Amino acid sequence: TAIVWGSGVDKDISNISAGMCGHRACVAVKNDGTAIVWGEDDRGGNPGNLDLSNIKNAMCGMNACIAVKNDDTAIVWGNENYGGNAGSLELSNVASAMCGGGACIAIKKDDTAIAWGIEAFGGNTTNIDLSNIATAMCGGVACIAIKKDATAIVWGDKDSGGDAGDLDLSNIANAMCSRWTCIAVKQDNTAIVWGSSTKGSDAGNLDLSNISSAMCSWNSCIVVKRDDTAIVWGDADYGGDAGNMDLSNVSAATCGIFACIAVKKDR
Repeated sequence: TAIVWGSGVDKDISNISAGMCGHRACVAVKNDGTAIVWGEDDRGGNPGNLDLSNIKNAMCGMNACIAVKNDDTAIVWGNENYGGNAGSLELSNVASAMCGGGACIAIKKDDTAIAWGIEAFGGNTTNIDLSNIATAMCGGVACIAIKKDATAIVWGDKDSGGDAGDLDLSNIANAMCSRWTCIAVKQDNTAIVWGSSTKGSDAGNLDLSNISSAMCSWNSCIVVKRDDTAIVWGDADYGGDAGNMDLSNVSAATCGIFACIAVKKDR
């Protein structure tokens, strides 16, 4: 069973195998493979007449939701301008898929990727080679993909992570984009960050070496180092400054829109 808090839900949330909430909508997959959705209609809360049976996995982004079925087809719904309508794209043979803020992306079983949504926010992949893709995701207004040769490519809003400038995007282990900023951890465990300088892309003189995990949210970024210390930066009013808090012995950490949290090894 699932428990949910926030806006009211009038769905049967028993026998849930997986679930997640996006910005204004939630989706849950039940043990029988059916999915249930709730939230604001134009942000993914209303799937209309779509067949939400035989669902393998599903997620909601900021404005749209997407589900991959057991036959490897994908279905998408939500705000049509922000990825909720894939148009004439063929959503078959899909291995994984997700929606961000302005665009959605799917990786097919032949390791090619397709994206759609607002062109300036990642929906336009013209002249971008989306073959041999290992992983990919879309953030708020930019998307990033890591190829099987460990190089990364990024596109979307240039001021919010869609352009990495002269940064070396080779030997990338993992990467993600948030609303304003993208961050990548390289195979040598160093991290690089780019995007809006006021929302986390300017790490100043912080030591971004020996990184175990890293992520950026809307306003701040946080990394956990291999010595289990964490460092955070970004907008000080929204989690980017931990003050005098002891960020040692940290096992995991994340930032949301307005705040950050870290779990210590003493639990």
